[in-house]
Amino acid sequence: MSDPKDQRADGCGIFFTILTVVFVSLCFIFIQKFLQPDEPSDTSFMTDEQRAVKIEEFHKSNEIYNQNILNYHAEKNSSLEDAMVKILIDYGTDINQTN
Repeated sequence: MSDPKDQRADGCGIFFTILTVVFVSLCFIFIQKFLQPDEPSDTSFMTDEQRAVKIEEFHKSNEIYNQNILNYHAEKNSSLEDAMVKILIDYGTDINQTN
């Protein structure tokens, strides 16, 4: 007589194994979504708030620093051309001389 094991489809066991793994994975994902809190805890909210305050302070101090640099150069009326002329004068080269 014929053996009943030989009549079973070859991929049937693998198919049910894959189906079981997918089902368990989906169950795990759904359980994790339900258990995870929707709102962040107070600690992370406070941390985000402190970071925002520090970033704002940095932007303010950076703006003040940049404004101080612009004011310094405006008061001194310094430019790249003036600096180059001063260097040429210091080295004793005649700036009106043409080659």
